[in-house]
Amino acid sequence: MKKIFGLIISLLISNFTISQTLLQDTIIDYLSEDVLMTIYTEYGIPEFFSPIEYSLELYRIVYRTIGVQRDSVIASGAMFIPIGLECTTSILS
Repeated sequence: MKKIFGLIISLLISNFTISQTLLQDTIIDYLSEDVLMTIYTEYGIPEFFSPIEYSLELYRIVYRTIGVQRDSVIASGAMFIPIGLECTTSILS
């Protein structure tokens, strides 16, 4: 049982690590802390929900991944990168 479980975990990890390839990343915008505060105010977002501590760069990313039918597909998304952060953080997707 342990061998089967280990094999399944190994396959899942190896599939995840080789299944995505970054094809393109393009910076779209720079959002200062003041601009972010304006957005919070306009949309009525309380600051305690996600305190503004850094300016952000917004990137559009395009990557190759494995689709639901196990075929190679091209996908895209957005990524916000905090500016001036001096430690590692987790990624929210």
